[in-house]
Amino acid sequence: MSRGLSAISQSSVTTWFGLFAPADEETVFVGRETAAIAAQRILTAAKGRRVRIYSDHDTLVRDLDVAATLRTRGLVPEVQSRAAVRAGTDKRWFKQQLEAVGITTPAWGTGAAAATASRAVLRKRRDSTQSQGIGWDDGMGAADEATYWEEFVDGEEYSVVAYRAPDRQTTVLPVVWKGRTRPDLLPPWRRLRLTSPPGLEDDLSPPLAALTRRIGDLLDASGFFELEVVATADGDLHVLELNPRVSGTLRIAAMASAVQVFAPHTYAQADGVVPVRRYAAEMPYTGAPVLTEHLVATSRITVSGSTPDEVRRRLALHVGNAVDALEWPDRWR
Repeated sequence: MSRGLSAISQSSVTTWFGLFAPADEETVFVGRETAAIAAQRILTAAKGRRVRIYSDHDTLVRDLDVAATLRTRGLVPEVQSRAAVRAGTDKRWFKQQLEAVGITTPAWGTGAAAATASRAVLRKRRDSTQSQGIGWDDGMGAADEATYWEEFVDGEEYSVVAYRAPDRQTTVLPVVWKGRTRPDLLPPWRRLRLTSPPGLEDDLSPPLAALTRRIGDLLDASGFFELEVVATADGDLHVLELNPRVSGTLRIAAMASAVQVFAPHTYAQADGVVPVRRYAAEMPYTGAPVLTEHLVATSRITVSGSTPDEVRRRLALHVGNAVDALEWPDRWR
């Protein structure tokens, strides 16, 4: 495949993009400029080549307009689908689509929490991302259009990152474990995140991959998307949200699979699932940036290795005793 152009909106992604992309892939940073300015920057840099648009949450809608402009100039950009964009920016609408096809999602509703909600209830903004706009419902929620209530589900949190190609084939990367749901609502990006050990994928990995493909097809997703799911003790999967963009878990999934994740045509698998090849862990980080093959540190530090101890040693070099305070699951001991 000839070299192409990647148009990136997230400034954080530009820091580590080159570690996971072909050497001849060129980039243009379009940030959160207007659609007209972003489109012009891409047109100037594209020179007729293949273009992939990597949106952030705040540019998903804008980038639909950018892509429309590029098409009028003869390009065929890869951009997220309109339905997936709506699912990522209107979580109430996404839940309605899931319910229509029988996919399980936590009990939810608009206005005040329903009297039938038997457990703890959260209040969420319908357009939020990265755990923003989430709190406990006090039972006095107003019937406004900006929020909804959702029943709190006790279980293990997972993220599944996938790439859906223009030919509608979906490739699923290693599943990311984010720990147990927490009453203190500490967001997953501020906790330890892990992938399954090589050759010992979690029993939930196959059904999570199948669920992710089904939802990708339902929304005709394009490019990268992330599905957030809670698995209960009895094995039920509750879909929380869809992030139709480069998500925070893409990096750890890429390092666990040891692939150039921004060259998706190079790692497609016959069964649609990229295997786990390395141990990989991630935790919050506040030090200086580090960019190497097995350790990438920005606002989070992501480490891969051939053994759990190797991963922990690499983490300890940069976060010190903080590693000892982490609660590692049995399969990582």
